[in-house]
Amino acid sequence: MKADSRAREMEVAALSKELKVVEWNEWFDMKRFLEILLPEINLIKTGNKWNAFSYSSLVYIQPDFLYECAKRLATEKKVIDMILLKVSNKQEAIKKVVESLREARMLSADLGETKWGRSYEIQSERFRKRMFLIPLKIDAFGVLPHEIERRKEGYLETIQRVVPARK
Repeated sequence: MKADSRAREMEVAALSKELKVVEWNEWFDMKRFLEILLPEINLIKTGNKWNAFSYSSLVYIQPDFLYECAKRLATEKKVIDMILLKVSNKQEAIKKVVESLREARMLSADLGETKWGRSYEIQSERFRKRMFLIPLKIDAFGVLPHEIERRKEGYLETIQRVVPARK
């Protein structure tokens, strides 16, 4: 399967003069990846949707958003990577991003050495929600934590507690 994916990458790259096939570690730019994530933290979108929020010393990110940011970075770098092109590889791609974050020591200790995300219980006075999220250290973004916190809006401001969910 890997050989087949690699062959497809080469075919697509051959058809496009702009795209190139490059190994993950050569094109995945952690600094730029975090720059893509940053503006979305604590931002409420239409329908009360959010992609990432901060609480205490962590930023909790939805896995699909992590995937979309990796795709955006690949597009910026003009890189073709089958792990990002095939929706059936989405979970594998998210794990690849998480592994890069782990190597850079940007993940919360909550995840340990093997998990790529976990369920958390988000609590406020008005709601209690359980979600599968990926926790990053807030200081990974190179911005003072209070600058990220003060961008909170809507119900994200009412979060009182985020704890690992019990099984």
